[in-house]
Amino acid sequence: MHEFPEAYGYNVSNALRAIPLKNDDYETFESLADSLKKGRREEAVLLIQGREMKVFLEANPRFKTLTFYNDRMQKVSLTEIKNGCKISPLLKPQQNIETQTAKKSHHM
Repeated sequence: MHEFPEAYGYNVSNALRAIPLKNDDYETFESLADSLKKGRREEAVLLIQGREMKVFLEANPRFKTLTFYNDRMQKVSLTEIKNGCKISPLLKPQQNIETQTAKKSHHM
């Protein structure tokens, strides 16, 4: 197991601030940063073009980056997320029902 001290120059909080993270409050943000510092993979919601996208994050101090995973735990890049590739936006339950109803009526 590799350990990367603060002096290594990688700041997880700064890396999180650089992405379009939907954070509800400071406490949630710091909790996420602390968990990533401990090497955990955490669920987060990004705001991309007004849509919420659920991803899983992992800190990668060796390369001074964050690693993104979709809901199937496949690695994806931030560019792919922004382009809507390999990841589905979060739908509100009512929107999901309306979408399914529209699809059913369209095929009839």
